[in-house]
Amino acid sequence: FFFFSWHKHREINVCTLPVRPPSPLPLSAQHCRLPDFPSLLISLLCVSVRNGSPSGALYQLPIMGDVTCMCILSAILQCLRPTAEGAVTRAGEAGFSFLESWLVNLLCFRRNMAVLDTGVRELALLNSGLVDTLGQQEVPGEIERTPRVAEWLGGVVALGSDVTQFRSTTSTHGCSTSRCCYCGCLCSSCELDELLRRVRDLKAQRETLGDVLVCRVPVVEIQGADPSTFTSQVEEILLHLANPEVTTVGIYGICGVGKTELLKAVNNHLFQKSREAEPHLPFDVDVVIHVDLKQEGRNQRDTIQTGIRRRLGPPSAAASSEDTLSRDISHKRCLLLLDHVWDALDWNWIGIPHPSSRLKVVFATLSKSVCDDAMKAQRSVRVDYLSDEASWRLFCRKMEEADWETWGRCGPYVQGLAKKVVVSMCGGLPGAIIAMARGLMNFTTAEAWEDIEKQLKHSPHQVGGMMDLFSTLKRSYDGLERGPLKMADCLLYCSLFPESRSISKEQLIDYWIGEGFLEEDDLAKRICIVRDIGNRVIDRLQKACLLERGNWDQREVKLHSVVRRMALWLTHGDTNKFLTSARLELSDVSRAENWKRAMRISLMDCHDKEVPEEDLSQGCPELRTLLLNNHDAADSYNGSSRCTVYGVSDDLFNFFPALRVLDLSGTNMTSLPDSISSLVELRYLNLSHTDITSLPIELKELVKLRLLNLRNTTRLSMIPAEAISSFSNLQTLDLYCSSYVWSREERYHQVSDGDRSYQVRQAGLGDLMHVKNSLQELGINVKALPDLEGLVAGTVSTRFSKFASSNMFLKSTTFLSLDGVPGLTEKDIKLVFISMHMLLELSISGCPDLLMMRFRLGELEKLKVLNLRALPALSNIEAEPKHGNEYSLPHLHNLQIRECNMLEDLTCVKEFPYLQEILLTSCDRIQELVATPSEGVVTSLSELRKITLVELNLFSRFSGQTLHLPKIEQIMVSRSSNLRRLPLESSNLETMKEITGEQAWWDELEWYYEGGRDQFCRRFTALNNRMRAQHLEGESGNR
Repeated sequence: FFFFSWHKHREINVCTLPVRPPSPLPLSAQHCRLPDFPSLLISLLCVSVRNGSPSGALYQLPIMGDVTCMCILSAILQCLRPTAEGAVTRAGEAGFSFLESWLVNLLCFRRNMAVLDTGVRELALLNSGLVDTLGQQEVPGEIERTPRVAEWLGGVVALGSDVTQFRSTTSTHGCSTSRCCYCGCLCSSCELDELLRRVRDLKAQRETLGDVLVCRVPVVEIQGADPSTFTSQVEEILLHLANPEVTTVGIYGICGVGKTELLKAVNNHLFQKSREAEPHLPFDVDVVIHVDLKQEGRNQRDTIQTGIRRRLGPPSAAASSEDTLSRDISHKRCLLLLDHVWDALDWNWIGIPHPSSRLKVVFATLSKSVCDDAMKAQRSVRVDYLSDEASWRLFCRKMEEADWETWGRCGPYVQGLAKKVVVSMCGGLPGAIIAMARGLMNFTTAEAWEDIEKQLKHSPHQVGGMMDLFSTLKRSYDGLERGPLKMADCLLYCSLFPESRSISKEQLIDYWIGEGFLEEDDLAKRICIVRDIGNRVIDRLQKACLLERGNWDQREVKLHSVVRRMALWLTHGDTNKFLTSARLELSDVSRAENWKRAMRISLMDCHDKEVPEEDLSQGCPELRTLLLNNHDAADSYNGSSRCTVYGVSDDLFNFFPALRVLDLSGTNMTSLPDSISSLVELRYLNLSHTDITSLPIELKELVKLRLLNLRNTTRLSMIPAEAISSFSNLQTLDLYCSSYVWSREERYHQVSDGDRSYQVRQAGLGDLMHVKNSLQELGINVKALPDLEGLVAGTVSTRFSKFASSNMFLKSTTFLSLDGVPGLTEKDIKLVFISMHMLLELSISGCPDLLMMRFRLGELEKLKVLNLRALPALSNIEAEPKHGNEYSLPHLHNLQIRECNMLEDLTCVKEFPYLQEILLTSCDRIQELVATPSEGVVTSLSELRKITLVELNLFSRFSGQTLHLPKIEQIMVSRSSNLRRLPLESSNLETMKEITGEQAWWDELEWYYEGGRDQFCRRFTALNNRMRAQHLEGESGNR
């Protein structure tokens, strides 16, 4: 009664207190043996009222045993129950129970503390035993405690911390009154009870953990791999893996480009995702398994099985057969990361399931062929080279890691020189950059870096760190075929070309044919088939990342700078020795001593070429290739800038008995020495773009000659008939756009030799009949309509019956030039289109009577290049619309039109599906590329990559309709100021490499969308006169 009255006076309802302790023990008053218990009870209540706090009175009680406390408690409750029933009812049903629990916890405080101490000690023992067991079972990074075990251990640690804090705030007799809410030790007694409950719960949870205490880590972190380095490519790979239909992804690239690092970056990206507060992997996976197949002394099967078993754990004792691995891996969702894959993997032989939605595979290899053909990857990701800035950052980081103080002492000038060397010589190849940083960490002067630049050019293998890189790259080289197809030799041959310059595929294949690299059986194979083999070799070298696409054109390739230096290293010895101006100074290249030991010599990138003036009487017995040509195609078209060859004596070719390939194109040669007859092993001779006026009759001795190139020999006027008829193995004779006139009538040429003068019969169409069994590619220039009729005589007229077998011309003519043919009309052109199905290139120029051209389905299906020039009456070019999958000129990729002043548009280009290049120059009336029949029509030139527009005064737009150019790479506009807009979209940023034009034109250019100028400004290059000349001459369409 006094208790409830006091609480009512304080307006405190005990039922609202948040904690309801458990019920007290059922003790009664008869258990108390104290005789003065009633007086003690009375004094207790009196003191309680006097102090205004019942708990304060209880604190003043003498310390008694637990049983005595329980007896006092029971007596108090029995005394209060009859008189306080009404108050309890008003307070609520829980009020009296709370009072009971509170008094029990209060009077049992000491005993509960002892119980707590005992419980904490028992938990400590359990915790210690569990930690010892985990120490035996856990493997850092591979096997870890289960989440339940980790949670239990965390709970024990948290309980110990709370108990320590509780003891520090509780005195021997109770608790600090400052922690109570009007009710003395209520909070402390309740907190103690909560700690006891947690002890009981943790003991019970330990029993439920069982024996399974550890589990495999889903993803193991690989040290040293930084996912941020390959952010975009990691995201691309994970996007592929998230696709349920993709089970195999291939990563390919040249040695040293970072494939291994990318594979590790994928692993570590998944590791970081698995360690987040809320783990979220981009696809469902239980375990990621990384296996490196570059294991010495172990086969791939053992390596893969060991790697998988290490991550999945040992097999059960009851099942020890090999198929256990397959069963174990089938029960999980796995991602298998395989590094250094060289060929196809037989999953059955390895003993694991084939890739599926539950077992996905990402592998790294050197070749795209392994991705596509051997491993059947559904997606392939190429690891590209670093940009210039990224290359420099990597180099600086490696230099700082090696010796920060030394690198810091290098001033801005030295570092600028170092950047030039690193960017130009390493070509963005991380392996080369790291090797260079490792070997050049102590180079701190400008002189040292200048010496390094020279050394990298001439003897790269002597630069510190580069030998290790070359040895690594050589693995790709060693994997190339060396059988009938000499792919390794084909690759090394590319190092004869100037550095960083594109290489024409056709020119390269011609060289290989001359060397005999592509012969699988005999020389009877058709030249077109051999060329297809050459293209396949190039494709395989590109897939192996040893050759790359050329700078601008898909018809060109190039050799990466580091691969080229490896090739120079492989050919620097006495065997298979290459002599190039890139390796030696010009004075050293011209030394006879070096020529005598050389197998292949190239002076392509020397404008002035010098043949040794010293004695070559001992000869060059091993020399098989001599390239004295001008590789700069633009210079080759301009006679005034052709390169000069010094030291060509009359007996020069007597010293090259094994020579197979001779290229003199683009030089100032006007005649060949008589010693040309000594080159009895010669297979390839190139005299294109020279000023040569006549061919010597001594050429008849070259009976093994297979390819003779006389393109653009604009001064050639005499070819002996006897020489042509002796070429029994000649497969390609190319006089495309040459000044030599082929006639169906016999002609003679007057020759003066000192005091003697005689006539030599000129080669005519009839003489080509002597090589009809071997000739397969003919490039010919026709200047008269009767001669054109002679080419197609078998289908046009019987009056040329003496050419009864002249259909050989229809089968072999691949390059035809109609230059200044009077009276040439559309009817004559139509006959050419119908009959010459093998044409690859067609040039028509200076024909004033040609009014229009019409291309029909089924005609000129192999034509690749069409060149129209100086056709003043040509007003219309039509192409028959496609029918089903049939197109007009289905393989045309290069269209050049010059000085056709009646043309107004080129709407026909819509019908050429594979057109890649367009050149328009000096066409005064042309206003737009594609005429607009109606607004809103969308046209797509899906394969167009290059557009050149020069001196188009009225040209104002590409089309009035929407024109898409999804693959455009290069646009040049010169002296065409009316053109105000380019058909470019933001998506073209990915493909566009260069826009060139006058600065004033660029400044006035308008854009279809806001921000276009800012986006494409980095692609713009202001045009100068020299660049304009190179563009125009380089677009001549000649091979």
